[in-house]
Amino acid sequence: MGYEAPVWIVPCLEGGTPTRTSGSSIYPAVQNMLLAARALGLGATLTTLYLQHEKEAEAALGLPPGFHWMCAAKYSAASSSRRNRSRLIPGAGSPAR
Repeated sequence: MGYEAPVWIVPCLEGGTPTRTSGSSIYPAVQNMLLAARALGLGATLTTLYLQHEKEAEAALGLPPGFHWMCAAKYSAASSSRRNRSRLIPGAGSPAR
């Protein structure tokens, strides 16, 4: 039985009004999660498009006062044909130097 439903991970920052650099340490952590998902054959993407509707999105998520989401990462199962093609082989396809 495969899992088809996407999962959203929403890293948050607690306190005050965030700037785009106040939560900058979140992005390397999210990048590591994206790489791990890829290694497991999952599709994943990072988005900040919600910023156009930040207050509405935070209300829809039910975030407590003082918490702000910095980005969102969606994870889902890739189709079986795509999953087989997406396996990375160390050294294969490396750009010539």
